[in-house]
This record gives sequence, structure tokens and C-alpha cells, in this order.
Amino acid sequence: MPIAPCNRSTLVASIVSGAVLVMVALAAPAHAGAPSCSATPLAGCRGTTVPAQSRLWLNNRSVNQRDNVVWKLRRGVANTTADFGDPVHDHGYALCMYNAGGTLIFHSTLPSGGTCGARPCWRPAGTGFHYRNGGAAPDGLTKVLLRAGEAGHAGVVVKGRGVRLGLPSMPLTLPVTIQLQEESGPCWASTFESARRNDAARFRASAAH
Repeated sequence: MPIAPCNRSTLVASIVSGAVLVMVALAAPAHAGAPSCSATPLAGCRGTTVPAQSRLWLNNRSVNQRDNVVWKLRRGVANTTADFGDPVHDHGYALCMYNAGGTLIFHSTLPSGGTCGARPCWRPAGTGFHYRNGGAAPDGLTKVLLRAGEAGHAGVVVKGRGVRLGLPSMPLTLPVTIQLQEESGPCWASTFESARRNDAARFRASAAH
């Protein structure tokens, strides 16, 4: 079963130095679509045309406010603007990470629509779309760039940070697959078979495909 998006308006309590710290997470703005990840990696996702041009960074800090994720799929296969759907109004996304056994180990939702501060979260940008959310609601993602183009010129960039990310336990079991799944069907993916660094705090890798 896919993992449903979390309710971010829930009270969260934790024990810090013997005291009870209560945090009230702000509820995410209303959105048109909030997809979940597939339980296992999707087949047929779009990748890069050049080896080692997709990169993944994870930082899992002891202070969760400093956690972050960066995924860059560069020089992607041919992609049209229509392939991205319409995240401004109707088509949400999910960022999904799977371990060597194909088990979902990380899920973060990018709902469609919504307002982030005084501006729409999503907006058209050139041949694609740009997402910016300084508040990192609902699941920690703050920036997405979807760029259409001919083979070698398309790409995807996803960035996130902070306590809402819920990063997986590290080190990761390779190979690791990360996918951006759009609720109407298309997906983009990178698979990392080796890593320059893979320990309890950091993951750094370039994808072979």
C-alpha cells in the first residue's frame, strides 16, 4: 500500500533534557492533489542521457533542523512541458526513495496548487515549472525545478531541508533508487549503485544511469 501523506497539524511531543518540548507543526495549505509513492519503484521512468550526471546528497544531522536532501537529474532524456502535467492546478508529485530490495525508505509529498507565503507554490518557468516553499510544508521539500527540453537538455532538481524531511536511517543499502512520481503517471528516476560517501551522517553519489 502506498504511504499516505502525514497530517502536519498534529501535536508532536518529545523529551529534551528531561523536559517535555511540545511543537505544533503548521498545517500545510490546501492543495488540489497530494500523491503517495508507489510501494515499489516504478518502471519506465525517465533518466539521464549521460552517465554520472545525476547526483544525490543527503545530510542526516543530529539536529534535525539541519537535515537536507538534494537530487539533481542533469542532461535528461527528451521531455516536453506537457509531460509534467499541471502542478499549478491539478497534478501533484511525490519524491520517493527505495533501497536495494525495492523497499520504500523515504517519501515526501509535493502537492499541486497552494500558496507559499504571498505567492503560489508552483509557477510556470520557461519550458517547465518551478516550486518554491520556504516553510518546507508539508514534508520538508523547499525547491523543485522541472525543465523540459530535447535529449540532454531536460532535467529535474529537488531540494529539501529541516525536521519535516524524515530522512531514512543511514548508511543506505546500495543500490538506491530515487524517483519523482507524478500522480497522473510519468516519473523521473536515478539509480545509485556506488557512493563516494555513505555513513550515518552523509550520502554522496553520482548515478550510473
